[in-house]
Amino acid sequence: MRLSNSKSDFQKAQKKQTKQYAAFWKWFSKHQKTFYSILKHEDSNGIDKNFFDPLMQKLTEIRDGYYFLAGIDGNDIAELIFTADGEIKNIPFMEDLVAAAPEIHGWRFIASKPESDLNCTTIDMQGYTFTLENLYFYATASPDSPDSICITVIHNDYTDTPSVANKIIQGVYLFLDNYLGEVKSVTVIDSVSVQGPSKAEKDLIPIDKLKSYLEWRQKEFVEKYENVRYNKENDCYASLKAQSENGNPVMIMVNTGAMDWDRAASHPWILKVNIKYDGSHNEGLPTSETNKFMDLIEDQLIELIPIKDGHIYLGRETYEGNRYIYFACQDFRQSSRVTEFIINQYIDQLEIERSIYKDLYRRSLSTFKSENWVESEDEEEKE
Repeated sequence: MRLSNSKSDFQKAQKKQTKQYAAFWKWFSKHQKTFYSILKHEDSNGIDKNFFDPLMQKLTEIRDGYYFLAGIDGNDIAELIFTADGEIKNIPFMEDLVAAAPEIHGWRFIASKPESDLNCTTIDMQGYTFTLENLYFYATASPDSPDSICITVIHNDYTDTPSVANKIIQGVYLFLDNYLGEVKSVTVIDSVSVQGPSKAEKDLIPIDKLKSYLEWRQKEFVEKYENVRYNKENDCYASLKAQSENGNPVMIMVNTGAMDWDRAASHPWILKVNIKYDGSHNEGLPTSETNKFMDLIEDQLIELIPIKDGHIYLGRETYEGNRYIYFACQDFRQSSRVTEFIINQYIDQLEIERSIYKDLYRRSLSTFKSENWVESEDEEEKE
C-alpha cells in the first residue's frame, strides 16, 4: 500500500481543482450567449436537452454532487444557482465553483439557493399550501443543550395520520429551504418538529419572525464561542474493547480530554470518516499491515485539519470491516475538502466514505463518553 505526501499532494489537488474550475468557466463563457437564448426562449424540454444536459456533463468532469437551477429574472438577468441539494459535505464545492466564476454580462451565478422574498414564499405541494398565513413556530429549549436551536413548526392542516403528516413535514422543510435559503436552513437550525395547532405547547409566533429569532440566536452563539479553541495539551487517550451486536470485537480509542471538554458546542460539526477493509479472516478486525496503513491515513487527516484551524480529533472505532474516525469541527468546509482529497488519493487501495453532521453535544458519540463505559465481568475477575 502506498501513502501520499499529505500536504504537498493536497496542495497539488487544490491547484488541479482550480484549473478545472477555470476550464469549466472558459467553456461556459464560450457558450453563454447560446445558453442565455435557450433559457429565455425554449421550453423545458429544450432547456434540459440543450443547456442542462451539457452543463451537467461538464460539471461531472470536475466531481459528482453538483445540482443547479436556472431562470431569467425580471431584469432579464439569467440566474444560475449551484446547489448541494441539502448535502452539507458538498456545500463548499458549490462555493468554490462560484468563487472562480468570471463576470459575464447578463448572468448571475449563485452558490446555494438564496433566501426568498418573504411575501413571495408560498409553496403548493401535494394538495397543501405553505405560506405566512398557515405557518407558525415556537422555540423549544432543554437545560442540557442550551445552545441548540430547536423549533416546532405549526401547520393548520397537520394531523397525526401518516399520509397527511409526511406531506406536511415535506412541505415545511421545503418552505424553510426557500424562506431561509439553503445554507441557513441546513446549518443553523439543529432540529425541526412539526405539529398541528391542538398539540402546540407554547404561544405561537408567526413564521415571519423566524429569521429575526435565528439571527439573534446566531449572534448570541458567536459572542459566546467565536474565539474558543481547544488546547491540545488536554488530550488524553483511553483504549477500550467492546463487543458488537454480532458478538465481534470492537476496538475503540477515545480522546477523553476532548470528549470531556466543557466547551464542546464551540465545535458543533462532527466529521465521520469510514475506512472499509477486509475483516473476513480476523473476527472483523484488520490485518497488522492494513491497521498500520489506516493509522497513517488517520495521521494525515490530523495533519490536514489541525486544531489551530478549528478541528479536534475525538477518537475511532474499528470493527466488522470498518474503521470510523471522528473529528469535531468549528466549520464543515475545510474538513469536507480534505476528506474528499483523502478519498480520491486512496480510491484504488481502500474504500473511504465520509459524512458531516451537526451535533453540539456529541450525542451521536455516546460510546466515547466515560459515563457510559461499563466494566466487563472478565476485567473485574482479573482485578
